[in-house]
Amino acid sequence: LSVIVNNYNYADYVSVAIESALAQVPQPEVIIVDDCSTDQSREIIAQYADQAKLVLLEENVGQGGAFNHSCPHATGDLVLFLDADDFMLDGAAQTILDNYDPDVAIYHYRMRYADEESNLSGIYPPLEQGLAEGDISKRLRTIGSYDGTVTSGMVIAKRVLDQILPLPSPDGFRYGGDGYLPGAAPLYGPNKSVDETITAYRLHGRQHSQFARALAKRARIRIEHAHERYATTIDHAGRLNLEIADNLGEQDA
Repeated sequence: LSVIVNNYNYADYVSVAIESALAQVPQPEVIIVDDCSTDQSREIIAQYADQAKLVLLEENVGQGGAFNHSCPHATGDLVLFLDADDFMLDGAAQTILDNYDPDVAIYHYRMRYADEESNLSGIYPPLEQGLAEGDISKRLRTIGSYDGTVTSGMVIAKRVLDQILPLPSPDGFRYGGDGYLPGAAPLYGPNKSVDETITAYRLHGRQHSQFARALAKRARIRIEHAHERYATTIDHAGRLNLEIADNLGEQDA
């Protein structure tokens, strides 16, 4: 297992993310990518140089670009992209390894909500919401989406990442890399969803997904994100000579 901690200006949280990965038993390979932060992140990250691989970017390339630069450093069969404001729960690495299946392309796990002080609360997605399971390639190519989770709750086979990365247009996914990965990976093999929780999904005011006071901005970003996801699925379906619906996205709720 390789854990890639993806950071940009999260000096308040990045050490918690890093230490949560280093504390796992068995300990995964830990890679820290910093997307040219302007806060104190790099000073904090430098303290882990003897325990992790550091990828310090010289210009800000966004989340998609950070995926491209960091993934080649991963040597594990499985990769977890851990957002720097999130953190791994105790026992997460063992849970991930216990669920390893060499045929699976992408895994979706539940997460716990956490506040700014790392106090845990509910489960995301809630248990009453079912997660997609098995071969979801046809659904993705017909509807354009499926029930899954967000970046820190996804684990992806390295062999699949080697086929779908680098992102052909990183600027399209400066935010929301959890659109590109599930938009492509299920076309390369089955999905496995697990109700166990492996990470904490921190809620705070600087989150890209938090726009309670800017509903129009949130709606616009969600629409743009959906179209980027559809374009990803169309691209990879074409690479694999897989049929895709002409009206992809019209049935996507």
